[in-house]
Amino acid sequence: MNDILAGDAHPGFHLFATINPPEYSGRKPLSPALKGRFRHLPIRQYNPAELMTVAEKVLPETLQGKIIAVQLTEQHCRLRAYLQLNKIPLQPTSLDLQNVARAVIRGGDFSENGLYQCLNQHYRLYLMAAKISLEELPEPATVAVSKSAFDSELCEWFNQTVSGIDRPWLIRRSDFNSIDEKCHEIRVKTEQGEEEAKTEITKRVAQTRWRASGLSLKPNHSDDILTQALYRHWQQRWFDHNFGQTGVGVDSVFPLTIEQGLTLNLSANRPYLLEADRRISDWNSKAVRLWPAFWHQISALPNHWVDDYIDEALAVNGDNAAEQHLPQAHEKQAPALDQRTNHEPQPVTEALTIGSDNVPQKYIPENVGQIVPALDQITDYENQETQQLDDYIVFDKQDHFPGIYRWWAEDVYVSAEGYIKEIDISNKYMQGAEFLIPDRLPGHDQDVTLTSDQTLATFDWTSNDGQYALPSLTVNDYIVALRIEPDLPFILLRDRYTGIHTLSVPGAKPHQSIRFAYVVEQREPGKKTRTGRARQAQSTGFDARCCEGMETVLKEVFTNINEQPQKVREPLRTIQNAKNTTQRIEAIKDYCHHFSGDARPKRTQNFFEFLVTQRQGSCRHRVPVFIAFCRYFGIPCR
Repeated sequence: MNDILAGDAHPGFHLFATINPPEYSGRKPLSPALKGRFRHLPIRQYNPAELMTVAEKVLPETLQGKIIAVQLTEQHCRLRAYLQLNKIPLQPTSLDLQNVARAVIRGGDFSENGLYQCLNQHYRLYLMAAKISLEELPEPATVAVSKSAFDSELCEWFNQTVSGIDRPWLIRRSDFNSIDEKCHEIRVKTEQGEEEAKTEITKRVAQTRWRASGLSLKPNHSDDILTQALYRHWQQRWFDHNFGQTGVGVDSVFPLTIEQGLTLNLSANRPYLLEADRRISDWNSKAVRLWPAFWHQISALPNHWVDDYIDEALAVNGDNAAEQHLPQAHEKQAPALDQRTNHEPQPVTEALTIGSDNVPQKYIPENVGQIVPALDQITDYENQETQQLDDYIVFDKQDHFPGIYRWWAEDVYVSAEGYIKEIDISNKYMQGAEFLIPDRLPGHDQDVTLTSDQTLATFDWTSNDGQYALPSLTVNDYIVALRIEPDLPFILLRDRYTGIHTLSVPGAKPHQSIRFAYVVEQREPGKKTRTGRARQAQSTGFDARCCEGMETVLKEVFTNINEQPQKVREPLRTIQNAKNTTQRIEAIKDYCHHFSGDARPKRTQNFFEFLVTQRQGSCRHRVPVFIAFCRYFGIPCR
C-alpha cells in the first residue's frame, strides 16, 4: 500500500490515503466514487514556539534577529487564528513565514513600518481572503498567540538577586522562551521547573548583555585554541562578577570546550592566564568599559613571548596565584564499552606534569648554549665521499619533497669564541601550547576520506622517554585525526610558535616502537604578529636578537667591508645598502646560496667568522649565517 500525505504546502487539503496508484495529490476535488476510499486526517499545525524557531533559522543570530522573529511570528499567528475563527479554508504556512523573514533581511528596514510592508506584500492573498488589513487584526488579547502568565516569584528572585539592574525585568510563563530587551520582558516555558527557569532567565539576560557590547557570544573560530580559551575565560570571569550570586553554573552560559579548558590549564600558558586575570580585575573596576578595545588587548597577550609575563606571574603571590581563577578541570569520559581508545586524553593533572606545574622558566640561550655541543667544522664536503641517504616518505604528497618535513625546531647561538650551538626548542613553548584532542582515525580496513586541505601521514618511531615528535608540512598544520599502535593513552600538545606537535605516551616503555597514522589539516594563520600596543615595552624575543658572538663578528665585517675577501665585498654592500626588508632578505639569501665546500678553517680561527667571510660549508653551516645576518638587521629569524 502507498502512503500519500498532503500537508503544510496545501493547507486547504489534509488527506491521508492508503490506496494503490494512481496517487492523489490533493489539488482537485474528489469524485463521489473516490471519496469513500480516503479518510480525512488533519495535520497538526506548528505552534508559536516552533514557528519562531523557523523564523530564527532564517534571521541573523543577534538580538535584533530574535526581536524580529518574535514580531513576525506574532503577526503570523494572529492572521492564522483569524482565518480559522472565520472558517476560511486558507492558512499561512511556515514557508510563508520564512519568505517574509528573508524579505525583511533583503530590504534592510527593521522598523515596525518596514515589517508591516513586508507582511502586507507576502500575506496579501490571506488578507484578501479574510477581507481585513494587518492593522485591523484583533490584538493578541482577543486572538491568543500564547499563554503568558506573570510569574511574580521569578520576577522578585531575579530583580533582587542580580546587581546592577537599572530597570526591573518582567518575567512571564509562555509557550516558548524569549527575551525582549526593549520591553524588559522575559518569557520562559510553562513546563519548565523553577531551577530550569532560573537558568534560562539568567542565560538569556547574560548573553543579551554580552551581545550588546558588540562582541560575539562564541570565540572566533579562526583564532587558535589559546586565544579562544582566553575569550571564554574573560566571559566566565565577567559572568561570575555580575551573575555569580544567581547560583547558575557559568558552563551552562559560556562553556569551555575540553580542548580550551585543558589548554588554559597548561603550565606553559599560565603566564598568559595570570596577566589576563590581572587586567580583567582592573577592567571590572572601571566605570567606562570599551569591550572590543579591551578584548584587543587580551587577545594580543599570546602574541608576545611567554618570557614577557614570567616576572609578573612570579610576582603575584608565587606560582599558584592563578589557582582561584583556573576553570574547572574537565576530563573527557570514555565510552562504557571501550575504555582504552587511544584518542581519549589524559586527565589535566597529567598534562600539566609534562613540563612542570610551575610557571615556565625564561629561555636564555647563553645559559643553554653552555651545555650544548658545538656544530662540527667539517666544511670541505666536496673532498669527502658522497654519502647515500634513504628518504623516508611520511606524507604521500607528490608536490612535496619527501626529505623536508617539519619535525623539530632549533635556535642558533654563537659563543664569544665563535663556536656555533644548535639548541632544540621543539617543546619549550615560547608562545604557549595548545592541547589537542584529535578524532579517532579509522583502522586499516576502513576508508578515510580527506578534504583538499588535509594530508595523511604514516610512519614508525621509537623513543626512550615516551615523547614522540610528529612531523607536519607547514607551520599552520593541526593534527585532526590520529591512531597509534599499540593502543595506549596519550597527550598531544602543539607549540604555538613553531607549530611542532609533541605526543607523550606515559605508558610507553623505553625505546618502544609505535606506529602512527594521522591526518594534518592546514588552517588559516591566526594573529601571530607581535605588537607593542598591548604593552608599553615591546617584546624582544630570542629570534630578533643577535647574541654577542654573532654581533661582534658581523659588526666588524660590515664596518670594515673593504678589508674582507674580494669575493664577498660587493655582496656584503648589497646586504648593507638594501632599501627595505624584502631586498635585504633576498640579498642575504643570495649571499648564503654561494657557499662552497672545498676548504676548512684553521684550528685557532673563529669558526663563525670563517663561515661568514669565506662562505664555506654545507646547508647546516650556511643556515646559522643566514639567521645571524637577519637578526643583525632586526629581522626575526630562527
